[in-house]
Amino acid sequence: MVGDKIAGYWHGDSYSSQLLMRHMGRRHNKVTVLVTADRRGDYIERMLASYHGNVLRAHDGFGMKEVYREIIEYAKNEEGTFATSLDGPLGPYHEPKKLVFFLAEKAKKEMVFLQFNYSHCISMKNRWDQYKIPLPFTKITIRVNDLGMITKKNLKEYKNLLQEF
Repeated sequence: MVGDKIAGYWHGDSYSSQLLMRHMGRRHNKVTVLVTADRRGDYIERMLASYHGNVLRAHDGFGMKEVYREIIEYAKNEEGTFATSLDGPLGPYHEPKKLVFFLAEKAKKEMVFLQFNYSHCISMKNRWDQYKIPLPFTKITIRVNDLGMITKKNLKEYKNLLQEF
């Protein structure tokens, strides 16, 4: 489905992205998700472990420096899909962080943007990410937008790469 790529999605679609990762993992596709090192990441780690997915844990902000090289090496050397939220873990809403694009450039892997659309869902407007919970029997459509190879040149314009979506 996504293959040996770096995948980004909006934090508000985390629930649905985990459903997608579970689906991919059950089909024996290698999946790794970058999550926060605090207890918020525990839930995702347990869910991924149930279908043999991998998790890399990283602290928010400056704590990230400790595992930065490890994450880059992992993204370079491991096959499969490496996924993480573009605007997480704490926002601001739909403002992508440079990290995911930087990882794609350093790993020399293509990047995709996963876009989720719902026939019916609850959107939690009181949260910074407007977290979406699909209702029962909801049709979830996933659009895989190919951003291609991230180069040093377009890394400078990383926020503009998502403008058309």
